[in-house]
Amino acid sequence: MLITWFGKYYPDKDMNSPGVPVISHGEIPETHRASVAEVFNQIVCDLDTAAVNLPEPGPSVTLATRYSALALAAKTFMWFGQYDKAAVLLEQIIQSGYFDLTDHIRYNFDGEHEYNTESIFEFPYSWDGSVWFSTYDGYIAAQAYTYMLISRKYSVTVQSTETLGADPRAKETYYAPGDTMIDGYGQFEINNSGYNFARKYAHVINQGTPGGNNYGNNLVLIRLADIYLLYSEAQIMKGNLDVAVTYINRVKERAGTGILTGNSYTAEGLMAIMRTERFLELFGEGSFWFDLIRWDMAELELASRGFLKGKNEALPIPRLIIDNNPGIMQNPGY
Repeated sequence: MLITWFGKYYPDKDMNSPGVPVISHGEIPETHRASVAEVFNQIVCDLDTAAVNLPEPGPSVTLATRYSALALAAKTFMWFGQYDKAAVLLEQIIQSGYFDLTDHIRYNFDGEHEYNTESIFEFPYSWDGSVWFSTYDGYIAAQAYTYMLISRKYSVTVQSTETLGADPRAKETYYAPGDTMIDGYGQFEINNSGYNFARKYAHVINQGTPGGNNYGNNLVLIRLADIYLLYSEAQIMKGNLDVAVTYINRVKERAGTGILTGNSYTAEGLMAIMRTERFLELFGEGSFWFDLIRWDMAELELASRGFLKGKNEALPIPRLIIDNNPGIMQNPGY
């Protein structure tokens, strides 16, 4: 995440660009930013080691497995445009026999189907009511992850609900005005605000006493639908369009939307379909921004909101970090 947030790899895609410091256990922190290539090599090395040492999925395994590491490595290769290597790892996950799409998308976010067959990397979370996630908003961590207004400057892109449109996943994605939703205390309420609210991770009803706070909604960081769409993207880039169509259709079938038919798709046309599918399927799960960056489409989508190509692909290094470590240079434009 640090390299995707702060590394100056995009838009030049220069592996010699400044990345983030690479600090191994027990070493004195360096006062410079390693190159993107050095960071990339360390990430791949660490994930290779993790994939060897982490357990296989099983009933007693509720944290990371070797497939969590493979999925993270595949996402790393996708970020750096190494589609052949990404495809190999994604195929291992798909063919492992451990994973399958759930019957409904909501099962990944409702707090009642944790560690299901679609989950590849899940962050366990429980709430005992003793500490609020925030001192001012009353939402616990899992809900606050996406419990936010849609079409507001500080949340997601303005055209979000228009892009979702009539897709069957829309009702699994956001609460429209008039919908019955879950408030910050896990109680039912009618959305009378006139705004749309993100719904993923906000399904959980109060599991404790009335007025109490007892939630148990894990954060699903990587799930099989994401893997299918990444695999389809890698196959498009490799020229295997029929394979890409197959995996896009697996996601579409579960969603209950029209599948792709025929074999007249071009790589460009199929990429456009896949991009839309990633938006529809993964909306509110923290992937869209990074997808836009790696597709070099952020300026096209976000220029009206102030995005500047060559600057905003990387976030500014926090002032506190630079003040405490003068060897860390700021990203251009900040």
